[in-house]
Amino acid sequence: MKVETKKTLLLVEDEVIIAMGKQKELEKYGYNVLTVTTGEKAVAVIKDKDNIDLILMDIDLGKGIDGTQAAALIIKEKDIPIVFMSSHTEPEVVEKTEKITSYGYVVKSSGITVLDASIKMAFKLFEASSSLKLSEEKFHVAFTTSPDSININDIKGHYLNINEGYTRLTGYTEEDVIGVLSSDIDIWTIPADREKLVKELKESGRVENLESVFRCKDGSLKTALMSAHLIDLNNEPHILSITRDITELKKADKEINQYEHIVSSSSDMMAFLDREFNYNIVNSAYSKAFGLTPEDFIGKKTLDIFGEEYFYNTIKPNADRCLSGEKVSFQNWYDFPEIGRCFIDLNYYPYYNADNKIVGYVINGRDITKQKQIEIESQKKQYLLTKAQEMGNIGTWELDIKHNSVRWTDETYKIFDLAPGTEINNDLFLSYIHPDDRDYYDKKWEEGLNKGAYDIEHRIIVNDKVKLIREKVEFEFDKKGKPVTAIGFTQDITKNKKTEEKLKINELLFRTIFNEAPLGITLTDSLTGQFLEVNPMFAKIVGRTIEEIKHLDWKSITPPDDIQKDLDDMKRMNAGKISGFQMEKRFIHKDGSEIWINMTITKISVEDKTQPRHLSMIEDITVRKLVEAQVKKQLLEKEIILKESHHRIKNNFATIGSLLSLQADSLSNPEAISAIGDAIRRVYSMQVLYEKLLLSDNYQTTSIKDYMNDLIDDIHSLFPENTNIAIKKQFVDFQLDPKQLFPIGLIVNELLTNIMKYAFAGRDSGLIEVTLKENKGEITLIIQDDGNGLPKGFDINKQKGFGLMLVKMLSEQLNGSFSIENHNGTKNTIKFPV
Repeated sequence: MKVETKKTLLLVEDEVIIAMGKQKELEKYGYNVLTVTTGEKAVAVIKDKDNIDLILMDIDLGKGIDGTQAAALIIKEKDIPIVFMSSHTEPEVVEKTEKITSYGYVVKSSGITVLDASIKMAFKLFEASSSLKLSEEKFHVAFTTSPDSININDIKGHYLNINEGYTRLTGYTEEDVIGVLSSDIDIWTIPADREKLVKELKESGRVENLESVFRCKDGSLKTALMSAHLIDLNNEPHILSITRDITELKKADKEINQYEHIVSSSSDMMAFLDREFNYNIVNSAYSKAFGLTPEDFIGKKTLDIFGEEYFYNTIKPNADRCLSGEKVSFQNWYDFPEIGRCFIDLNYYPYYNADNKIVGYVINGRDITKQKQIEIESQKKQYLLTKAQEMGNIGTWELDIKHNSVRWTDETYKIFDLAPGTEINNDLFLSYIHPDDRDYYDKKWEEGLNKGAYDIEHRIIVNDKVKLIREKVEFEFDKKGKPVTAIGFTQDITKNKKTEEKLKINELLFRTIFNEAPLGITLTDSLTGQFLEVNPMFAKIVGRTIEEIKHLDWKSITPPDDIQKDLDDMKRMNAGKISGFQMEKRFIHKDGSEIWINMTITKISVEDKTQPRHLSMIEDITVRKLVEAQVKKQLLEKEIILKESHHRIKNNFATIGSLLSLQADSLSNPEAISAIGDAIRRVYSMQVLYEKLLLSDNYQTTSIKDYMNDLIDDIHSLFPENTNIAIKKQFVDFQLDPKQLFPIGLIVNELLTNIMKYAFAGRDSGLIEVTLKENKGEITLIIQDDGNGLPKGFDINKQKGFGLMLVKMLSEQLNGSFSIENHNGTKNTIKFPV
């Protein structure tokens, strides 16, 4: 399969022959491929070239930095996908790559199809990662625009950062608090609240909706809700606090307290749009307000969502100002399909990319309906009453019993779907009462006259729709005890009744999920271990009925060896040190067999702290455990096979050489015979080293002297016609690893073969000297003959023959150098570090 657009790959491989092969395979698949043999060279290439799209990185690169170290240096220079290649599959080797940004790990023996698929997947992951970084930047902007107070402190309480919301709430600026302890600015009016915050952070790592009174810089007091969490920054624990000012809310009607939790925990409506007014990010609060899902917005234009008139008259003018660099803020009433009419504090913030260019804008909308109502109500008492009635669907009224005249507030008119100011009387009101409730109403009215008040619920019919209302009335009497006035309120409670029905449905839904879940679920007494509730799947896992299990505790179905570990974890959870834990353990089936399970235990918050409870999610993993045991057995068998394979490889080398010799004997073309002869000698070079490794107690290194002696003798024996050519060997013995011995062997093979073939043409005798020495960590290999020398004008850089090109490349693989010159014949010199 060909790639449609050519990508440029950098192949980092210290084995030159392997690199050549991989390069040709990848080029056939449509890639541009550059190769280097060391990690240092790879880092240099990335610094100098901007056209590298992906790196294929060998892990073991010989002397110098290895592949993982090179990758770490490269990532500091450039964000680029790196796919690691290695012959190793050991977990510890793979784990080294996981500490670095890695886009894949490919075993070298994998075919080109697997490698090509891994490269394509790396490109996809890289593109996804780039998109994720952009998304994180967008969310960062949204976070910093939050009107809530946000501050970050170290674990001792020193302020590290605050946002504008903190300054608006407290009056303190960054200059006032950064580096200062929170206790030193005396912001906590109630010390017990601060102690509670510290205590809960130590116990559970988080505090939710802690209500307290805070002292501002100017000495004023504000009531706020604080949530705090322990977070990890640079491997150090820190405290993130989010505080919302609820001072004005606390001044509102007592009924607002019923909704305080909902208000304090609700999220702002937020969305991110690009310069073309396309939605890129929408949160659930934003989409829910319009009765849609986030997916309904993503990729669509605001014009498509809201229509031309609203887009061009309202949205676009404000967005254009924002896209020019201006922060736009305003407040207005909006009618949302899902959440109704709300007063929204709306802010448009320009969004800048890394190049400080505006690429879009962020919309942040907060429902401040209640705050707005409080503000208006503080200025106009009557308006306060009207809005309070509207919020609670409560209409007040006054009945002059003597004159049968009635006064209604606007909300009362709204409940009865009448225009405010419509002339009404008590008879008109009575006409709305549901016929089936009229006798009940009249009876309660008479009882109320005797008792001085009544409080009832009944139905009314408004425009053919039935509403349920609550009506509470108090009577005023004259000196003779005759009723003269009735004052009361009427509240539409239709929605409240529907909400109660929804709660019943939700309870039914939870019970359905509990009973039908594919995992075992149990509710357990954390102190006694008694099963309180279990679902059918758990009963099936342990082979018992639900009623049987409710008479048991978890210890009774746990093997004795597993009980103590459970008890230790339960003790930590009951002490509040952990909120839950996960473990693999055994249960005893009713038939006596042991089953393996994966269990996740979560502590449940209950009002009665003396009766702690926990919820357990149980997965039957017995089959998986059996498979793991089988895998271990197979690995042991494969290890035995691998040892046998080493001996077979040795024999295979000899077989390959014999087959090539037989093939050469069947050929008549001199060039073909010569080429096969070269191949035979290269195979023998590898065979000699492999035999040395098999005979060695240490597979990591072998004697260079023994290896060179045997190799040179074998090469010499392949030229029986040159028996008068003497070879003088001068070796210093030391140990080298196979990664260096293999290329050395191939170099010696190529150079001696060339000498045997061409150096003594037309002569009956000659001398070859092979010298190998080591000095201060540098090895020098000299192969010199007293033959005919190099032809006139010889330039190694212009040679096209495979042999000398291979010698040059193998020398580079050794991080060394190769030179050839006329010196009483031909002198070849290779130098490389140990």
